[in-house]
Amino acid sequence: MLALNAPGAEQNKLTWKWLRGEETSEADFADPTTSASYTFCLFAGTAAVTGTAVPPGTAWSLASGKFRYRDPAAAINGIKKILLRPGAAGAAKILVKAKGAALAASPPPLDLPVTVQLHNSDTDLCWGATFDGTDVTRNEDGQFKAPSQSP
Repeated sequence: MLALNAPGAEQNKLTWKWLRGEETSEADFADPTTSASYTFCLFAGTAAVTGTAVPPGTAWSLASGKFRYRDPAAAINGIKKILLRPGAAGAAKILVKAKGAALAASPPPLDLPVTVQLHNSDTDLCWGATFDGTDVTRNEDGQFKAPSQSP
């Protein structure tokens, strides 16, 4: 699921959920608390809408086998939360949330297809989804929404 609401400044909000993902181990995520950085990218057609590098460090934690990134101030391009949950096929999950004026994203409507990716610098793995016209439920002034899909 991808939702982008960009009416302007403080109301900007982005949510991406990669649900029921392919088999992903904790080792695939590497360790963002010490070394792995992540880059979150959103493309509309062939143009980049946003690209954000989230460095390793203390904003990341590991609990119950899940890596969590939390930044209430959303200082890095509006990214407030990232959740990385390893699991067997159909159980892995990634969640990215961004909000506020720092979210540097072109406002919808967006050119199709829309592609979202999260890339790990240490393992060079990339998780993502592409949404074309068949699975987009809203693509109008200030709002884009596409439902969940299997990766």
